[in-house]
Amino acid sequence: ARAGPLALRHTFDCLDLPEEKWSPYKRHLVSLGAGSFCIVSFCKAMKRGFVVLTGVEVKPCNNGDGPLRVIKHLSKRCSLGSHRINCVL
Repeated sequence: ARAGPLALRHTFDCLDLPEEKWSPYKRHLVSLGAGSFCIVSFCKAMKRGFVVLTGVEVKPCNNGDGPLRVIKHLSKRCSLGSHRINCVL
């Protein structure tokens, strides 16, 4: 039995925003299986909404004996226009 919540040991900033005016306001982590994930970041820029999808993999270091490492892959920005995403499945 665990005594309390796990302690945060490291954060990973996966979102590379080209302009300071872009402001992320919500993020979701979607498991794709086998250690692969998609980070869904909803952002606002100049009254327009968009989403940034970033693929990452989580793998053990040192043949499984060390800490985990996060490998970032491609990021893709998609404009939402006047549309809204109500949920991420």
